Amino acid sequence: MEDKRGELSSKYIIAIIILIVSFGVIIFFWIQFSGESETDLEVCRNSVVARGAIPVLKESVKLQCKTRKICLTENSCDTPEKYDEIIRVHSKDELELKLAELMYDCWWMMGAGKIDYRGGGVWENLYCAQCAIVNFDDSVQNKYEKITYLELLNEMRKNSIPGSDMSYMKYIYGTDSLEEFLAKTKISNENIDLSTSAIDLRYENGYVIVTGILKAGTFAAIGAIGGVVIGGAFTLVSGPPGWVAAAIIVGSGAAGGSAGYLISFGDDIFMSPMLIPYNASELGKLECKEFDTLL
Repeated sequence: MEDKRGELSSKYIIAIIILIVSFGVIIFFWIQFSGESETDLEVCRNSVVARGAIPVLKESVKLQCKTRKICLTENSCDTPEKYDEIIRVHSKDELELKLAELMYDCWWMMGAGKIDYRGGGVWENLYCAQCAIVNFDDSVQNKYEKITYLELLNEMRKNSIPGSDMSYMKYIYGTDSLEEFLAKTKISNENIDLSTSAIDLRYENGYVIVTGILKAGTFAAIGAIGGVVIGGAFTLVSGPPGWVAAAIIVGSGAAGGSAGYLISFGDDIFMSPMLIPYNASELGKLECKEFDTLL
């Protein structure tokens, strides 16, 4: 009798493995053939959804995502061949809105804090995605010196994401209230003022938009992420049900700081999109386990 039970258990296990592998193969071909008429963002989003749908062997689904190279200009960018996209702006408000749109694109295509897109294995460090590298050309730099995070948040609060009446701020940070956001990002041991902390538009390397995932239950690791805590500029705070928000201030030097959230969803903790000065030192402070695609 025991032998028969063992035989049945083995058959069930084999059947489950076959089903999972078959599902992975179907997803693989779906991604390959569905991307022909889709944008890069949609192709990436579909691959993220596909990987997130598989409970095991996640690495069998290749993420079809790439880091977009963006130039923001009032006229035309030097060496345009370096960029995937050139975006023209005609005011500071429009410049702020374009940055909000790029952050939205990143959050949307990587699952909006609801999909585990990591590959197989155990990830102790932050598993990061570099969504876009953003440069500002001379026409922007000569006209505007910086954008404070308060200015960016206000622009995100008063504009809605595509196809919805939800604001960019609500979609990314879970609140429309500037007061609630500021309360959540109250920093311990250091007085960070979002009205002065800013994106330096004249920083020659530009900025990178980064998001990521951290394993739930690793708050000690969050607090210990090398260099993210600048002079104690880190604190966990309570938020709405299902959320754990944390202010992260990366880089307080000439290129300005970067404010972000850590958001809890199910068994994972997600980092909302952050604009970080594009250099090895600042990115290294996140200690990311980054991924690159073949695209």
